[in-house]
Amino acid sequence: MRGSADSYSGIMDPRVKLRRLQAEKQMVEESWTCDCGSQNTQGLCPNCDYND
Repeated sequence: MRGSADSYSGIMDPRVKLRRLQAEKQMVEESWTCDCGSQNTQGLCPNCDYND
């Protein structure tokens, strides 16, 4: 351990955890191939318009 403020005593800082979750979510959204039809029934693609 090299003095990282992110992890201390095996406990993850809530802010770090949130940042990591947001990064993962963004990666998923960026890698998702946008298909507003059958593949996207759960609203997994942020670029689709769900109003119609």
